[in-house]
Amino acid sequence: MRKFVAAKLHGITVTDANLNYRGSITLDPDHCDEAGILPMEFVEIWNKSSGARISTYVIYGERGSRCCVLNGAAARTCQVGDEII
Repeated sequence: MRKFVAAKLHGITVTDANLNYRGSITLDPDHCDEAGILPMEFVEIWNKSSGARISTYVIYGERGSRCCVLNGAAARTCQVGDEII
């Protein structure tokens, strides 16, 4: 099987981290619409600040909030203010 990049959100800033959630990344639907990313879609996340790379799935946050929240174990890979790809 070959994987291809279908979309890329470059330079999104982490706005929160929620360790007590079961997983995922919460994104503003406006970000997702720009890139064509759907809820529950599998995504790769690269933290430009720490070099960490993780795989998770997208859930939508509040539209217009510009939120980017790493949840569950992914919350340990970032800090508020980190830039991710």
